[in-house]
Amino acid sequence: GEVAELAACAARLCRTHAAREATLARERDALAQILDRMAEGVMVVDRDGRVERTNPSLDRLLELRPSAEPVGAGRWSREAAGASPAGDPFVELGEACATQNVARVRAHESAHGSVWLRRSGPSPTATEPHSTPGEATGSHAVQLACSRAMTTGAVQEALLTTAAGRTLVVTAAPAGGGAVVVFHDITEMHRALEVRRDFVANASHELKTPVAAILGAAETLTGGGLADSAVAARFTATIHRHAQRLAHLIDDLLAISRLEAGTPVERRPVAIGEVVAEVCGLLEESFCGAGVALTCHIDANLAPWRGDRRAVEEILTNLLDNARGYTPAGGAVEVRLAATDHGVALRVRDTGIGIAAEHLDRIFERFYRVDPARSRAAGGTGLGLALVKHLTDALGGKVAVASEVGVGTTFTVELPYGEERPS
Repeated sequence: GEVAELAACAARLCRTHAAREATLARERDALAQILDRMAEGVMVVDRDGRVERTNPSLDRLLELRPSAEPVGAGRWSREAAGASPAGDPFVELGEACATQNVARVRAHESAHGSVWLRRSGPSPTATEPHSTPGEATGSHAVQLACSRAMTTGAVQEALLTTAAGRTLVVTAAPAGGGAVVVFHDITEMHRALEVRRDFVANASHELKTPVAAILGAAETLTGGGLADSAVAARFTATIHRHAQRLAHLIDDLLAISRLEAGTPVERRPVAIGEVVAEVCGLLEESFCGAGVALTCHIDANLAPWRGDRRAVEEILTNLLDNARGYTPAGGAVEVRLAATDHGVALRVRDTGIGIAAEHLDRIFERFYRVDPARSRAAGGTGLGLALVKHLTDALGGKVAVASEVGVGTTFTVELPYGEERPS
């Protein structure tokens, strides 16, 4: 009777509860998988500022070492009784942010990188911050964004620079009394914007110089200079020289634009050794005039190569122009073409002034000049190395540079055969 009905009811409740538990478990597993596979770093913070959960992408973005401790034990938010461990950078940062000690925050960032993870210590919301997230920097900004999201109930954003130099947008959204913090890596986009700004500024400067020279010469001629044949000849030559420079500049820009748009290069049989020898022969006189010795070494047993003859000529010409411009009189430039397992390697080594390490990552950018004054005195459009990089990429190869200030620079261009290597 009643006992049987009660037992049946209890059994139904148990089955319903078990089904709901199974459903919740599946949902938790699905959410965990989504979280773990996200490219963005995610951190869940409780109402007391303790880290409840993170995902692998956060470890990667902030370059944190994985811990064997479960999150509940305080993976990055230990709440052990007693004083904080002396010298713990996260504790030091938490205390500095909580007390709004900007000097200590910046000192911490200088030593450890701008990495913020909430640790034990006074609550950052105990006192009203004297600055907004947008006005603060690094880890201080993230601390303020998280605390303001929790106290105001509004989404907050901050910029974070990691110790490795990556730029992250950090979005803190209120959730369950705490906050969900998402770290989005915008390093490449940030870098692209910087390159674009530099390109516009440098291109404007490169265009301004010849245009100013042409205008000045034209004004002199129209102001009576044509009456003197010697003056007219000199200023006409100036106009012609700078007009040629503008034409070369436009041609190089158009060539780079076509390569960036994916315009394919030719794939024809090329006697690449002969091409290298011809380019060196054509430029030998200009090297003699600069007082720089030019030597060329070509392997005798080069296998047939398929590619774009014009591209190889452009690559070598630009590398040699660059070497001549940065090698003082009495120096030397060596060109060497050798076979590799997968193609050929073209190496241009000079005994010039060299390039400082901080410039090596940017020398293939359009208009980037290590020494603007010397570069412009040496001539050229400022696009030579950028064109080398784009042409090499279009041929499926790669270019590398090694340099030491005061010793010299070596550029190495590796080009694949363009088809199965002949036997």
